[in-house]
Amino acid sequence: MNDRVDFYDGLNEAECRMYESIDDFLSLSRRFSRKALKGKRDLAVIFCLVMGALGLTLCVVIDRESYMILGVGYFAVMAIAAAVAWYKGRKDFFPEAERVNNIIRNDGLEAVYNDLMRASPVVGNDTVSGGRYLFTKGRAMCRLENIGRVYVKYVSYGRHGSYYACAEVADETGIYQHIMVRLPVFRKDQTLEKIRQDLFSLKMGASVQDK
Repeated sequence: MNDRVDFYDGLNEAECRMYESIDDFLSLSRRFSRKALKGKRDLAVIFCLVMGALGLTLCVVIDRESYMILGVGYFAVMAIAAAVAWYKGRKDFFPEAERVNNIIRNDGLEAVYNDLMRASPVVGNDTVSGGRYLFTKGRAMCRLENIGRVYVKYVSYGRHGSYYACAEVADETGIYQHIMVRLPVFRKDQTLEKIRQDLFSLKMGASVQDK
């Protein structure tokens, strides 16, 4: 089905139900299914072409040679941007989805499912753990044992931005930043230290379980 990620292929009915719980929490199909990717790709292409056409039309209305040259150049740039958006929209490798699937392949679907089912909040309300894995709603998951340093990341939104607690994760899929929760501006250091302590305790508990 185009509205679900490909990992469902080959799963039996019981496995599909377990994977669906993981999928729903992490929003994998909503972000990475063929239908979702096609929608994003088409929207990006249409936006680039419309902006290029508007720029060219404006230059034609002004009716000056220098503006006409500028308009043609702008339209060409936006056409190239549309081609790039279309090409990128065709890729089928997404680290966040691939990381989930690799963990399931190596650890077992039931292990990941059971951990999510018994999970409770550990960082804010959206990042939870059942003792072996860390799940952040609508984003990603990782093994607790693969978490390295925990640090502050500043994400800019134009003239403004926010601070986030991030964990550096290294596993079979590679190295990535696991964004967990937005930090309060005036207590970000204290909040980050508490998150570090909580994750350290969870990691120690996970290592004891594995022995």
